[in-house]
Amino acid sequence: LGVGLISRGQPKRAPGEGLRPYLLSLDRPGVGRAVLERYAELYDRARFHPAPFGKEELAEFEALHREVLLGVRG
Repeated sequence: LGVGLISRGQPKRAPGEGLRPYLLSLDRPGVGRAVLERYAELYDRARFHPAPFGKEELAEFEALHREVLLGVRG
């Protein structure tokens, strides 16, 4: 995600900055807050939750990923 956003003219995420605050700080006219919140929620679940990340969750995350990349100004 970071490389895709930086290539669209967005700033790098600062060291120690959480994903959710970073996403909400972007110039994102084409992406609503709810999309970014859900993206961050799924990211955190995949990264930190001990239960496996299911196929349905992965499909939703991938769709949101594409939506975020397309909707962020660049």
